Amino acid sequence: MKKYQNLLSNNINFIISISLLAFSSLIFWMISFKLISIIIFIFLLLVLFYTLQEKLEIYIKTIKINKTNKKEGSEKKEPVNNKTNAENNETNSFDKNIQNKIYKINDSDFVLIINDVLFKLNFILEKTCNNKSYKRTYNSIIDYYIPTIEKFISRYIELDEAYMEDSKKQKIKRDIKNSICIINLGFQKMINEFNTDSLIDIYSDIDVLRAILIRDGLISEKDFPKITYEI
Repeated sequence: MKKYQNLLSNNINFIISISLLAFSSLIFWMISFKLISIIIFIFLLLVLFYTLQEKLEIYIKTIKINKTNKKEGSEKKEPVNNKTNAENNETNSFDKNIQNKIYKINDSDFVLIINDVLFKLNFILEKTCNNKSYKRTYNSIIDYYIPTIEKFISRYIELDEAYMEDSKKQKIKRDIKNSICIINLGFQKMINEFNTDSLIDIYSDIDVLRAILIRDGLISEKDFPKITYEI
């Protein structure tokens, strides 16, 4: 009810004007200009009806649009924030678990490889977490690589207490170590691709700057030769 009261209050001047004209038509009626007063009254009713109808429709549509926008905004924000927080917690938990397990590994070379993997992993996550272009890469890190690395390291440590032949145990350890090394190489390749993308962006900006300066007549092609680069 308050909404419609606000609508009427916003158009109070218009309503007062219509009321005065209606009163004038009544006066005409009283002084025997009945036909004129009837025409005026009907005309005023039509004007009042169409004007208020249009304003009422606009007002109702505006209210519906505002409600829809607020609802969509709240729905979009909550899942994204919850998902991001959950993924950050998962990553932090992974780092702590690995660090707590590393001291149980006697192979110092393997420990260095694991630390290198963790360093590269954190760099990749920082590079991809808020970048839509790398969304698929980020999801792969969270959903597959992190659980797999943690599983491999846990299995490596558990082998020391496993009841099996030492030769077989050592072979499984080597295979796990080689698998972590392959993951490390893959992460390095991924980082190289990030660096390549950054260089391409830089040189693209340089080419655009050169073209605009030449177009605007600020320099000549001799002043700013085209840069050739290899990536």
